[in-house]
Amino acid sequence: MPYGLKRGKMTTTSEAIHMAEATPRDLHEYLTTFIKQAVATYLAQEQIAFDIEQLPIDLRFSAQASFGDYSMPVMPWGSKNKLARKPLLIAEALAAILRDMQIPAMQEITVTAPGFLNFRLNRPFIGQVIIERVLDAGADFGQSDTGIGTKYVVEHTNINSNKAAHVGHLRNSSIGDTVVRMLRSQGYTVEAQNYIDDSGVQVADVVVGFILLQQGALELPGGNERLPGETFDYYCSRVYVAVGKAFEEAEAVKESQPEKLAKLNELRKSVLRAIEHAGELEAGSDYALLAADISHQIVHAHLATMARLNVSYDLLTWESVVLRSGLWQRVFVMLRDKGLLEKPETGKAAGCWVLPFGEGDTQTEEGDRS
Repeated sequence: MPYGLKRGKMTTTSEAIHMAEATPRDLHEYLTTFIKQAVATYLAQEQIAFDIEQLPIDLRFSAQASFGDYSMPVMPWGSKNKLARKPLLIAEALAAILRDMQIPAMQEITVTAPGFLNFRLNRPFIGQVIIERVLDAGADFGQSDTGIGTKYVVEHTNINSNKAAHVGHLRNSSIGDTVVRMLRSQGYTVEAQNYIDDSGVQVADVVVGFILLQQGALELPGGNERLPGETFDYYCSRVYVAVGKAFEEAEAVKESQPEKLAKLNELRKSVLRAIEHAGELEAGSDYALLAADISHQIVHAHLATMARLNVSYDLLTWESVVLRSGLWQRVFVMLRDKGLLEKPETGKAAGCWVLPFGEGDTQTEEGDRS
């Protein structure tokens, strides 16, 4: 008879919940409790005087799905210094006792040689119990105080402040926010951080785009003016696409018209220098001010987008602030002086300072493996 069924009728939802109320919420613990009861019954039936605690209950996930969800070997119990019985006979006796218990969460209990007990879960019953518990607890379901006194920092989203968020960014934000909520539900103190990369090439290229627009040297897809209802971040997306196309076109004719690519590269380098050294330059650095204005407007747009998903942050870490504060330089010198950085002479990273990942298979954002 499938477990979860009473003789002659199906167990009702209320009856199932009643049976589950005294059931440990962890299935491993739940099943172990019944196994210990079965062992005690078996020892009494066989008139064996033996300490149950000396019989290891090694309950594990089944190696093969055909065996069920959980399996437990009883072979170690058959030795002369324990029960002095054939493991297969012990397993069969325990299976019979467990079946008679009509364990609600068990659909099937079987035995395989040389002495394994196999358990297949009654999924409809377990699902029924879980659904009832979720509905009963509501938003408090799964809450605990396990993590009280421990703090985690979860950094997620991390979008370049140069264009609108796309579906991949939203996916990452949803995953990160889920981790934050899960940890908080367990009592952990969590600081949700969003690292704003506002000093890289992507931001520089949007600044290049605005400069070229002012010079009348760039055409945007859909026209150079803001479209009706178009937010600033989406407008910058069009600017970014147009700049990328301009670089591609200049690259294509670099043999016959090398000055085109040279001018674009020089403008990009000038903007990057202005952004990365904003704290060292005169307050009137037009490129740095333009980059800061663009980044702040786009980040505000990103935050508005995330708010629609009910995603929020405790701290925004701006890369430009890290650079201007001198923190990056101090950390770099510390890592270099401790010998933690390498400067390869060959390969893609030739001439660059590199922080090795160490042993194991890793992959960079660019797809390089080490």
